[in-house]
Amino acid sequence: MMQEFYDLAAERLAAIHTEEEIREPYCRYFKRVAFFLLSLMDLYKAFKNGEDKDYDLAQWEEINELLYADVLPQLYNESYADPAFACRMLPDEYGKLLSFVYTLCRSAIPDVFEENGDALLRKVQYFLSLYSSFTDAAHDGKDAPDITLLKEGLYEFIFYSYEDESRDYVRSAVVPEKNLAMRLVCDADHNDISYLYRYGEYITSDQIETARYLTALPKQQLQLMADTFTEGYRIGFEKTGKDITKKSSVEIVYTLGFEPVIKLAVENFEKIGLKSVIRRNPDGIFFGRYGNVIGYTGENPNRQYGYDHREDKALFWDGNMAKRRLDCMENAY
Repeated sequence: MMQEFYDLAAERLAAIHTEEEIREPYCRYFKRVAFFLLSLMDLYKAFKNGEDKDYDLAQWEEINELLYADVLPQLYNESYADPAFACRMLPDEYGKLLSFVYTLCRSAIPDVFEENGDALLRKVQYFLSLYSSFTDAAHDGKDAPDITLLKEGLYEFIFYSYEDESRDYVRSAVVPEKNLAMRLVCDADHNDISYLYRYGEYITSDQIETARYLTALPKQQLQLMADTFTEGYRIGFEKTGKDITKKSSVEIVYTLGFEPVIKLAVENFEKIGLKSVIRRNPDGIFFGRYGNVIGYTGENPNRQYGYDHREDKALFWDGNMAKRRLDCMENAY
């Protein structure tokens, strides 16, 4: 059943490119976002089929560029991810909302790399429902649906998504497991630099050269680097009189490229009875916090992009939504 929904959604996204029902200036927006989402779905399908095993470094670089080109500084001022551009191209209230919807769709990038098909499909189906509301308006002779109805639809989507998003967030934060990051840290061949692109984060020469430098160091030197902070962590408990044996896990925060050191740190923590939790820095509308890093990170493709969307919650946040978030987090824990 899941595959059937997935195939229908992909077919519907592909059809948007040939349809002209929606009037401008909205038609261009929907075609652009549909193209992006269809690219994500094609990539997800390739990962599920194991096709990525044969990708070379050039292919991984091309994928990374495809995913992030639209928010890089050189193209950002012509991207619907830029609220200023969206509000120039679309009526103001619609520009604000639709720019946010595009960032919501962009937050599906991690879902693809972590093969979280349910989360990806939820966002695609919301976008398609939004598109349908515009086609219905066009059939009624209108340029666009009433903005109030669009805000209500967005509110409902966020409200009901919090349950699944909370479960995924809490699991990544407190449950030690062999997730994507742990596999890339502990099992990947760090001599093959393409492993960096498998995170789905934006990668530049900074991460690549860091990884190459560390991989070339002697094992003893890497071990000393890992020992420095893992022993500092252990001794901190000892000096403050806290019983570290009451803990069962520890979260490791790092910048991509440091995997050769992090792998040894994971082994160090295991020796003192701690399992490591490694998670992606939450950067979506549900749990992202502008300027705060609490997980692993790649390069920030464009700080202006994050700054422009730091107050996006104003589009839907109220007391009822705050209670919903707290209830879902409590249930997830």
